[in-house]
Formats: sequence, structure tokens, C-alpha cells
Amino acid sequence: MSLDFNAYSKENQLNPYPAYDRLRRESPVYYGDWGKDGKFWVLTRYEDIDGVLRNAKDFPNSLGPGLKGMTDDGRPFLVLNGIDPPDHTRIRRVIAPFFTPRAVESKEPLVRDVCNDVINSILASGNNPFDLIAEYANPIASAVIFDMLGVPVSLRERYKAWTEDYITVQGGQGGEKEKVNFRDFYDDAFLLMEERRRNPGPDLISVMVKAVDDEGLISEQEAHDNVMVMFVAGMETTEKLIGNAVVALVQNPDEYAKVLEDRSLIGSLIEETLRYDTSAVSIMRTAALDVEIGGQLIRRGERLMLVLGSAGRDPDQFPDPDRFDVERSPNDHIGFGEGPHACPGMWLARIETRVAVETLLDRMPSLSLDPGQFDESNRLQSTINRGFLHLEVQFDPALVSKRTTA
Repeated sequence: MSLDFNAYSKENQLNPYPAYDRLRRESPVYYGDWGKDGKFWVLTRYEDIDGVLRNAKDFPNSLGPGLKGMTDDGRPFLVLNGIDPPDHTRIRRVIAPFFTPRAVESKEPLVRDVCNDVINSILASGNNPFDLIAEYANPIASAVIFDMLGVPVSLRERYKAWTEDYITVQGGQGGEKEKVNFRDFYDDAFLLMEERRRNPGPDLISVMVKAVDDEGLISEQEAHDNVMVMFVAGMETTEKLIGNAVVALVQNPDEYAKVLEDRSLIGSLIEETLRYDTSAVSIMRTAALDVEIGGQLIRRGERLMLVLGSAGRDPDQFPDPDRFDVERSPNDHIGFGEGPHACPGMWLARIETRVAVETLLDRMPSLSLDPGQFDESNRLQSTINRGFLHLEVQFDPALVSKRTTA
């Protein structure tokens, strides 16, 4: 049966799940010509994707569409999501201590304080409805990653704007202004590293600079490129995950009622969001040898797009996959990837999202979508990330809690 699938169409980027369902049934290993991004395979079944992710030797990491040619000399960034062992292992070892479950648990008081401060600002502004992404999720995600990286408060608004331009350029979009700002971001990241070199602290950039200067574990360029990507990963993935979790919750009233009654379900709610509507849609790999997957021969050197968003809706892995269930168990999703290249910031994203949702429900338990403003077209159009650019929500002022601490 002929199947014409366009991963880049607006329809499939705003609501890809019907297309994913058809691909899994009719062509789970689909080959396409994607224009400027070249030709590659699209994998949509959980079993196939999980198998590739766990086999880093035969399917090494590969930079996805839009990530090459971002530097003046056209070279790819030397970042964790674009390299393989032993370089990947060497760089990851430097940053790993900052992202262990125990390390990120120590950040929970900071996250909770930031969440309450942001809600206080929303209440003081009188905005009702308010933009959950711009006014809540983004300030939380940016404050936490800036704290971990050691970005001075005076520079945070500038870096926040530059990070958003980076995301635009990464997606192959944006005009001359965004490209100029990206270059400024690129150059200034070196200056930020120099500042931490002169005034080191307990932050991640200081540790990376020390790994360059004193330990020789990573190069200056590797440190720089991964600092830039951590700005993006620390903001984009988490803010979109917060938005996706809130939308899934309020669009399923029975599940919303369960969570309002039992806050211990919020952790499960986050895991279910990572399965049902993950903010990390897809990742790329390259075949290191000729291999057959799903009856299709994939040649050495050919690229594969692994659609994590489709894996989460695979009925062979998850019963009733299109139902959002905050009590789903087991829930072996791969929303953060799997294997040696699994997202190093997964535990931080989990804590940020859990505390953000928990604080929001504690202080605004009547939260709902603004029916006059909610529009799926406000989603980011991307094959890499999924989430809202703007999300208007409203609340009943009579039910707001003035509490500012947990």
C-alpha cells in the first residue's frame, strides 16, 4: 500500500499522532526524501526504536536536521547529542555529577521557591488568563538552568533571548536578526567561560572550564558547544513538558480530579505525559552496517529518525495508548531516550516539571484552558521538539492560595 508521509508538514507537526498510527500499521520503517535535510528512514514502532537506542555500536549518534552548518566553518557542534564513545563518554563524565538523582534533588527547594515567586508575579500582574509558557514555564526552566550554569543575574535576560534565537536557528528558521543574535550568543559563550575562569564557583560552567584547564578531559571547543546546548536543553525541553502536562491534565477531567485528590500521582502524571505527549519528539541515528529492520534493508551510512512520540502511542507496548492515564503501570516509555545516549538531564526535568505542576495545582486548583484562546496552532512546528509557544490558561481568583512556601 502506498503511503505518502511528510514529516515536515504543518498538519503532522501540530498533531502527528494520526500519521504515527498509520505509519506503525502500514509502513513502520518508512523511507523518505526530505529535501535539504536529505534522505532518511523514519521508525515509529516502540520495539524497533528501543532496539536501535540500546545498540549504540551499530547505530551511532547522528546530528539531526538543522544542526549542521551552524558554525562559520560549517562543522557540527561537538555536543553530547551529536557524538559517540569514547568522546561522548569522556564529556558526559564531566557533567554527569550535576545530573544524578541525588544532585538534582538538592535543587528542589530552589525550584519550589522559583515556582512560588513566578505565581506571585502572575497574581500581582492581574493577568487572568495568563500565558502558561511565557509567564510560568519559561521563567522556571530558565532560572533553574541559569543557576546550575552559574550565569550572573545581570546577564540572564540576554541569554534567555539568545537561547530562543538559537532554537529558531537550530530549526532551520529565523531571519537575519536571529542569525546575528545566534552569532552573538556563540561568541559571548566564550566570554562567559572566561568570566567563570577568573571567578570560579560551584556551577557547571566552572567545572567544565576546570576540566579543560586543569584536567585536560575536554577541549575548549567541546566545553563551549555543550554549554550552549545546555542552555537550550535546560529551557526548551522542560518548559514544553510543563505545558504538555498541564494541557493533558485539564483536557482529561477525570484524571485531573484524581490528581487534585491525591498529589502523590503527580510523579506518575509526569511519566504519563512523557509517554502520551513527550516534548522530545525524535532523535537521529546512523546505521554503521547493513541491517534489516521491520523487513527493510537499511544500508550502512543511512540515517534513521527515531520517533519517540510514536513509540509512546504504540498499542503493542501500551494498552489503550491514546488514553491519558495518570495511574498507568507499568509505563516503560522512552520519552527521554534509552541506552548510553539517554538524556543526561532527565532527572532534573522530572523534578522541575513535578514541582511546577504541584505548585500550580496547590495555588490555582481551578486551572483551566481559556476556551477563547486555546489553539493547537500555537504549538512549535518542529520534528525535534513538541510543545506550545503560547498557552493561555485561566483560574478562579476566589480559589487561589496565597501561600508562598511549601
